[in-house]
Amino acid sequence: MATGGRSRAVIHLRSNVNGHVRIGRVRYCNQWRFMQFFISKIDMRIITIFFYLCVCTLSYANGDDDCRAIINSFFEDLGKNDINAATVKLFNNNLPSDKRATLELKVSEELKKIVKNLGNPKGFDPVVAKLVGTRIFYCYGFAHFEAQEVRFEFIFYKNDKNWQLFNINIEVDATSDIRYSALNFTEPENNSK
Repeated sequence: MATGGRSRAVIHLRSNVNGHVRIGRVRYCNQWRFMQFFISKIDMRIITIFFYLCVCTLSYANGDDDCRAIINSFFEDLGKNDINAATVKLFNNNLPSDKRATLELKVSEELKKIVKNLGNPKGFDPVVAKLVGTRIFYCYGFAHFEAQEVRFEFIFYKNDKNWQLFNINIEVDATSDIRYSALNFTEPENNSK
């Protein structure tokens, strides 16, 4: 008696007087059918759970890209000396409120002073940019203005629909921050020397 591997059948082999082998009868076992049904149900449950986890993870994973796009767009407009457009894009997803308008005005005035004193920014290098949990994105880095580096710190929060700016911190005297970053953070992998 031999089993047919994955076919879940029991095959009886018989040999006749001349030595020829012929297949006697093929019989399917009910136990194998039950096991096949049981295993396929478990596999489908595992696949369903795995698929659900992947979809949930991907829905939060794109937050990193969304926030980076907001920051990049902010610095592109700032580099073109369009401070109002830069601030509007930065606060675009925030819910309209008096606090938003006040904060937007403060950031805009601070940026106008910085651009007036230091010139336009030529780029932004994030030192740390990562998700903290699933609903907070933290970005810390330096903007390259014509006269010197300025530290920017962004914290975004994910509400039910969008990522919104939760906090922004701008530090013109970034010497201690540059020193701290040089001593505590590794160099990004994508920089070519």
